[in-house]
Formats: sequence, C-alpha cells, structure tokens
Amino acid sequence: MISFLILSFSSSFAIIVFTPSLCEKCYKRIKLKKYEGENRCVRFLVRFKNKLIRGAVDLMCVNISVFVVSLPLSILFFGATSIVSVIATFVLYLPIWGLLFLTFVLAAVYYIPIVTLVLTPVLSFGVEILAHFSLWLVELFASIPFAYLTVKNNYVYVWVMMYVIMFCMMLLCRHKTVAVKVFVCSSLAVLLAGYVTSGLLSSNVSTLNVYGVEYGTAV
Repeated sequence: MISFLILSFSSSFAIIVFTPSLCEKCYKRIKLKKYEGENRCVRFLVRFKNKLIRGAVDLMCVNISVFVVSLPLSILFFGATSIVSVIATFVLYLPIWGLLFLTFVLAAVYYIPIVTLVLTPVLSFGVEILAHFSLWLVELFASIPFAYLTVKNNYVYVWVMMYVIMFCMMLLCRHKTVAVKVFVCSSLAVLLAGYVTSGLLSSNVSTLNVYGVEYGTAV
C-alpha cells in the first residue's frame, strides 16, 4: 500500500515539475504553423490540427516525465519494470477516455425511464466494444518481447542508487540541458558497466555438486 502511495506522489511530482518545461521545449522544436488568411474553414482546420498535435505532445510529455521519475521506484518496490509503458499509455488514452465517458453517461441516464430504454443498449454495446478493444491493446503490448523486465541482478540496484543521486543533482543544476545529457550518458554507462561486470563474474563461476551415498559423500 505504501509503495503505491509513493508511486502516486512521485508521478504527481513529475507531472507538476517536469511536464511544463518538457512541453515548452517540444513546442519550440515542432513550431506549429498558424493560418493568417480569411478562409474560416481553413483556419478552423489549422487550429484543430494544432490542438491535436499539442494534445498529443502534452500526453507524451506526461508519460515520459512519470516514467523517468517512477522507474527506480518501480524497480525497488516490485523488482520489475515495463519498457513499453510510455507508448502503451499513449495508445490506450483515447479508448480508456471513451470507456469512462460512456460509462458516466450510462450511469447518468440509468434513472431516466424513457431515455434509459433507448440509450442503454447502445451505450452498453459501446462500453463492451471499448473494453474489449482496450484489453486487446493491453495483451498486444504485453506480448512484445522484453516488454516486461524482471530485475534479478544486484548491479541494477546500484544503478538505481546512482540514478536517484544523479536525478537530484540534475534538479539542483542551472543548466538543465547539459544536466540531462550528463544524466542520460552516466546512467547508460553505469548500466553497461554493471552488465559487463556481471557477465564476466558469472562466466567464471564453477559449480560443485555434492551427492550423498551409502558410505559417505561423493563430489
């Protein structure tokens, strides 16, 4: 229970602190075009396109921020993490949002006798379709190779400690862009060094089998 609360607070912290600055940098890179003409239809389409792009960018920035902050906590508490959670959350956003909306409407019209007779079958069918589609997407992402990684090596916990230390140092640094590059490179270097060291140590391990026999032991 405590682990889920910590993950919840860390996710909220990531959304509040990191998402706005990350969105601003993405907006500068994308450079959305504006229409200054008099055609109202074209102006509406351009504005609608820009809103869709900004919404997709906002959602992806939220997912990335939450993933970066909750990654070490997920490994520490559960000993595992998902490497496709950012993309999976992005793809599942619209089906889940539609499912919640239809469920809310279905609950709202339930106590209206005439309306519920007409809308309940339609809304129930929509809820069923979206629920099955969402479950199918979850199973699809879960079937991707290495989508869910279980941590069994001790060097990963060393990386988690280094991750937290470097993350805190990045927060205190003024030059965020340089700090992020150093943070990513250092994190990858620690993981690579741990992986190579673990592989070298495991390749030099000998196994000794001891068997019990009638008059003693055999090796």
